[in-house]
Amino acid sequence: DDLFGNAVNLGSRIEGTAPPGGIAISHVVKKELSDNISVREMGHVKLKNISHPLEIFKVYLDKEEFNDENAHTLRQLQIERGINIVDINSFQEKNEYSIAILYPHVIGNTENDYTCYSFLGEFIQEMKKIEGIRIPSLQDILKFKGSESTISEIARALETEAIIDGSFAFQNDLIKLNLRMTNCITGKLVWENKIEGKKVNSNQIMAELISLILNEYELSVPDNILRYLSRSMTQNIDALNHYQKGFYLLEKTSSNDELL
Repeated sequence: DDLFGNAVNLGSRIEGTAPPGGIAISHVVKKELSDNISVREMGHVKLKNISHPLEIFKVYLDKEEFNDENAHTLRQLQIERGINIVDINSFQEKNEYSIAILYPHVIGNTENDYTCYSFLGEFIQEMKKIEGIRIPSLQDILKFKGSESTISEIARALETEAIIDGSFAFQNDLIKLNLRMTNCITGKLVWENKIEGKKVNSNQIMAELISLILNEYELSVPDNILRYLSRSMTQNIDALNHYQKGFYLLEKTSSNDELL
């Protein structure tokens, strides 16, 4: 099965807090241990991509090892290692949602790839401006273009909770997106939608896609982005095509030091 469940994600995060050669567990696991196993609280740890700090414990091999270390020493050693131990009483939770849009399957010729590349690059730029949203860069996403990795494997690599994937087509001056959003924590499909519009109105398509995503997190599209996406674009389709092709080639040159 395609695994990216909460337990798998959480387990990998907790494992990273373990002292060298040691074992770290959550309070949930601690409750299942027998009384003859020695454990000590490290503190509440803020784990990457986990919104609320978790109470983490160190497991000792025996009573002798347990008695050789006190709580203060354990906590200080963990802080020195860079473990983010927080004061749970003063901690203020800030919601941050992580999402990645994979490079879509492009239907059509190379010209369509130019259009897709330009659209995706601008979409990511606008999403990065939204507070509370974390999205990987275009260059990070391109590493998985044509990849045979599963959605869950890509989500783990990009450290995101949700993935958007699908297809992109450009025909008769129309952009057609067929996309789906998957929650990679639960493995459930969040939505699947078709969005289309004229290429010269691609800003409106982008605004619709951004709204669709933010609605899932009960967030509104910021006014500055709405104003930007509502601006008039050139009605000269040839000029727009040349611009997008130039953007595509420039980006490829910057990342690969050569024209592809």
